[in-house]
Amino acid sequence: MKKLFLSFMLLLSTVFMGTVAAQDVITMKNGEEVKANVTEVTSSEIKYKRFDNPDGPTYTIRKSDAFMIKYKNGTKEVLESGNGSASNDEGGFWKPNLWTNQTVMGVAPYYDLGGHVATGGRLGAEFRYRRFAGDVFVKFGGLGLMNHIYLDDSDTESPSEDISGFGGGFTLKVYLPLASSHNTLYVGLMNEWSSYSCFFASDSYDSYSAKWDQCDYTGTGLGFGYGYHSGKGFFVNAGFYFGLAVANLEYTYSNHPDSYGSWYKDDDSWACPFFTVELAIGWEIPLMRK
Repeated sequence: MKKLFLSFMLLLSTVFMGTVAAQDVITMKNGEEVKANVTEVTSSEIKYKRFDNPDGPTYTIRKSDAFMIKYKNGTKEVLESGNGSASNDEGGFWKPNLWTNQTVMGVAPYYDLGGHVATGGRLGAEFRYRRFAGDVFVKFGGLGLMNHIYLDDSDTESPSEDISGFGGGFTLKVYLPLASSHNTLYVGLMNEWSSYSCFFASDSYDSYSAKWDQCDYTGTGLGFGYGYHSGKGFFVNAGFYFGLAVANLEYTYSNHPDSYGSWYKDDDSWACPFFTVELAIGWEIPLMRK
């Protein structure tokens, strides 16, 4: 009888140990243990089914929240906070995660094609610390369609021809990353200025003719947009800014276009809408990792 009891206990222990061994155990950083059947481990996530409901839904947790996985075959995997990402950074709000190339700080040279739609193409560099970013840029060449609008208020029939000049400015941004993805939203403030030359033909009454003139403007706009950051360095930002610009025109004119020696100088200032588009393509270079 005693041998029969011992044999029964041995069988029960074997079944129990087999049951325990048939499950994975995820140990969280807060000490909690999750009994599971792990189905997938990626660079940033752990996917699993509950051990007591193997046919149920698949759950997903952040890899950075887990300390270790003990698999059903007895092996253990100590996790490295999202495969070396910046998830060790303090505070969930500040974690750069995938969207910042796994860095706390970076600098990103870029070219902004969107400026050609409005106030001229921009070549610049963005400096980012966590979610905050600031950049400086220069503009060059033909400075965009918005310059015609800036000149429309100067009482001329044909606003401008042969626009050429240069400019620059800066932008401040706050990135709002979307969870567990390479996508972000952002809000920003842009300030830019331009100084360029243009040519006026005559006003609507042919009462005077203008020569080459100098126009300066400063525009400030609030905007927002969408960004895709590859996690490897490459990124694209697309958005727009709108606000107010102040233009100042210095021009030379003549009341008798066919005569010589009767040219006069004058100036004019006015406010007008500021609108520009952002379509920046760049590459972020890491400066600080955690």
